[in-house]
Amino acid sequence: MRMISMGATRLLLIGISLILWMAGCNPAILHSNSVTPTEEALSVPVLPTIQYPLPACQTVAEANATAEELDYGYPPVSPQDWVEGSETAAVTFTFYGDFLCPYSTDLDAILAQLVDDFPQDLRVVFRQLPIQKSYLPAYAIEAAGLQSPSSVNPLRHYLFAHQADWISLTGEQFLSWLRPTITELGLDVIKFEADILSDSVKENILADLQSAETLQIPGTPFVLVNQKPYPGLQDIESLRSIINRYQALSKVSERTYTACPSMTIDTSKDLQARILTTQGILLVDLFEDQVPFTVNNFVFLARDGWYKDNPFYRVIPGRMLQTGDPTGTGSGNTGYVFGNEIRPDLQFDQPGMLAMANSGTADPISNSSQFFITYDAIPSYTGGYTIFGKVIEGLDLIHQFPAADPMSGEYAPPQDRILSIEILEGE
Repeated sequence: MRMISMGATRLLLIGISLILWMAGCNPAILHSNSVTPTEEALSVPVLPTIQYPLPACQTVAEANATAEELDYGYPPVSPQDWVEGSETAAVTFTFYGDFLCPYSTDLDAILAQLVDDFPQDLRVVFRQLPIQKSYLPAYAIEAAGLQSPSSVNPLRHYLFAHQADWISLTGEQFLSWLRPTITELGLDVIKFEADILSDSVKENILADLQSAETLQIPGTPFVLVNQKPYPGLQDIESLRSIINRYQALSKVSERTYTACPSMTIDTSKDLQARILTTQGILLVDLFEDQVPFTVNNFVFLARDGWYKDNPFYRVIPGRMLQTGDPTGTGSGNTGYVFGNEIRPDLQFDQPGMLAMANSGTADPISNSSQFFITYDAIPSYTGGYTIFGKVIEGLDLIHQFPAADPMSGEYAPPQDRILSIEILEGE
């Protein structure tokens, strides 16, 4: 439904009051004989319609060419790292571990299993962080790497899995215990035992410790996912979900668009969206006359099937629920991005507002396909996100979606998703 907004009405009344005041309707001069109302003075002014420019739109490739990638400060994967898995994997887990840390031991076993499960889609980078002074096994890894880098990962898994066997051994006892394994790995035992206490090996471990201190790594195990710190759960299902979603992201890239959509909607018609979800139907009134570019984008994607089976991957009860990314990671996009279409008369002053999700005000050209629905008024969102609709039926359904936030490792059940979106045109 289209109607004159409260803001526009207020402007109209102010304009009328100002004209009437100037024409002689001010009480101070109303009774003065010097002013005679005329037909021109009593006419109601017609306020001009404000024409807002359409937001900028560009392909993701164009945006990436000019944008500075956020650098978290962690060193990129290099030949000095101990790497396991495919170099072309969609996901890289960088694992800072300590051989004396039981949580590192658990994570090492989980990552080994995941590498077996996803041989083409997962790469694990192991970086040593012996903060509990587990120097001997750390030295052993470096010494093995000097002879044969391919022996490092089998030795790493062996040392973690047999921690109870060596944890109380002296240096000589540790070397004696490890000799059969070193031989089995095809390494020269004499060279290995000479290297394990060499200055170069010790310097490598010292450099690892100094790097971790500079990066302010809080403890072990510490994990990066594609160079970004991962604060979520480190159980096998949570990590498996990350890999699955990045696999989906890779597949979605095959169906992205190479250009921004053309303007095709008729803004003289009242547009609505019937969003069929696994929890029921949401009917949304679209603000095609106020934010035509954003509504046109939504209509284009809906009619092209982009939103089919998109999960409600981010649900923060009392605030908002988010969808529009087929991968459910928050990283998916259509292949193009566009700027905000902010209107002063559209505000987050009530529940059920439909708005575009973006990367924040620091990156104004970052809208694509993702959108959210508010549970309540959120005044702090006004001016930062483009509002392009409002739920007019079915708002109670949003409270049925379980909480989920991939930023904290809490993933939504795959069954909570959009089934279809139908665009309805009225007069």
